[in-house]
Amino acid sequence: MSSIVQLLSLALLVPTLAIGARRLHDTGLSGWLQLINLIPFIGFIIMAVLYSRKGDLADNEFGTAAVVPVAGTSVTPPPQSTPTEPPVAPVK
Repeated sequence: MSSIVQLLSLALLVPTLAIGARRLHDTGLSGWLQLINLIPFIGFIIMAVLYSRKGDLADNEFGTAAVVPVAGTSVTPPPQSTPTEPPVAPVK
């Protein structure tokens, strides 16, 4: 049973690191900051704070913005598709 758990842990290690790096890149930070997890007790708390930060609204050095901008921000959202049917008039 122990070997199955070890194989599963090893198989999930790479995707977990990839997701963590992507999340840090969304906030404009380097994926290498995941090494902070190696610090006992405090590393987990620091990473929880870094992972919960809001992503950049604009493109950063790691790529395009992953956050959809909110109305009223300086970044324009993608164009909306037009509805195929006209809206129904309210009944009087």
